[in-house]
Amino acid sequence: MASAAGYIGAHIVHPERELGAAYDAAMLEKVFGPLGMRDTTFSMARALAANHASPHGKDVDGKLQFASLDIAYAVVPFRPQGGAWSSPHDMILYVRNELTEGVLPNGRRLVSASNLLERRRRGVPLGEDQWYGMGLVEDATWGVSFIDHEGDIPGYHSDFFVIPSAQVGAVILTNSENGYVMRRPFIRRLLEILYDGREEAAGDLKARAEQMEAERVELRRRLTVPPAPADLARIGSAYTNPELGKLAVEKDGATVRVRATAWSSAVAARHNDDGTTSFIGIDPGIDWLNLVAGSSAGTQTLTTGDSQHTYVFTEVPTTAAR
Repeated sequence: MASAAGYIGAHIVHPERELGAAYDAAMLEKVFGPLGMRDTTFSMARALAANHASPHGKDVDGKLQFASLDIAYAVVPFRPQGGAWSSPHDMILYVRNELTEGVLPNGRRLVSASNLLERRRRGVPLGEDQWYGMGLVEDATWGVSFIDHEGDIPGYHSDFFVIPSAQVGAVILTNSENGYVMRRPFIRRLLEILYDGREEAAGDLKARAEQMEAERVELRRRLTVPPAPADLARIGSAYTNPELGKLAVEKDGATVRVRATAWSSAVAARHNDDGTTSFIGIDPGIDWLNLVAGSSAGTQTLTTGDSQHTYVFTEVPTTAAR
């Protein structure tokens, strides 16, 4: 819905242009340009050609590796919901505009205060002291309200914070798959400094890092890398799903790599408590992948999904009778 709204706004500004080109131009003219955000772009090619931080993540054995950017290209068609490439310098200029409620440093008004603040209006309760507005969250968990907006793609995690009562803002950009764990300790520590709060942020971050490492070790204990021959017999070479498209399974000796249109990853086998076997993504940024091997009407299947959806990939025959 955020993408649709962005494209509608772009069409109003540039009805003569294709929607994507209209959006990019409108954002440059109406937002990035007036704010002085010269490093910010929706073009991955421009971002990656410049001085940039490459994404990283730990592999299944805890070794730091580059994370593939392939899946980031899937964001391009939906970029009004969060597909901008930016820098700390540019993002703090955006935050300053939030603090001034739409007034630029030269005194000119970029946006009305009423429209800017409407985005912060408490809409959907997220918890006892958290509310979602429009793209922005208000959080009063620690007694002081701050506004923030997170950004996430594999290998990159970011956030910006606005503390209206203190007229203070902050930005954190990380190029680590685990970088998201820095966000709440970061704002917690900032609040501790500003309001002489009890020092909990460092301890919370240390405990979370230890927990994540323990979870990685436990997961690794349950994985077979590479998959054993008996596991390899449970997976074919090509699968399809009417909603998600094709999966190709590439076997190089004992190594197995699953390839979709927008991403690929080596996989390990995991024997689940219910007796099934899963193939788990082990490349940085693809650790969410869980394909459960099965069969239906004599045909091999791979099943995945989330809390609301289930998707069954069915094996595609590689040969046909003549």
